Amino acid sequence: MKLDIPNLEAVRPGIEPQHCKELLVAALYHAGEISSKEACDIIGINRYQFENLLPTLGFSVMPDDDVTIANELTQ
Repeated sequence: MKLDIPNLEAVRPGIEPQHCKELLVAALYHAGEISSKEACDIIGINRYQFENLLPTLGFSVMPDDDVTIANELTQ
């Protein structure tokens, strides 16, 4: 999969295309639309870097499903 982000500088100064790509990929991963491997390949980073990136973008590394939430609440 290849993702081309246009230059958004004309629309909103200071928005970096790489940041937009990371946000979009993280959202797709969080929604279950792509795997972590696909996400890493698109962004061009390894899995460790991706897992560290997710919280900086407002996403959890763990899936936000009922099973995971229940497990976290019981620990």
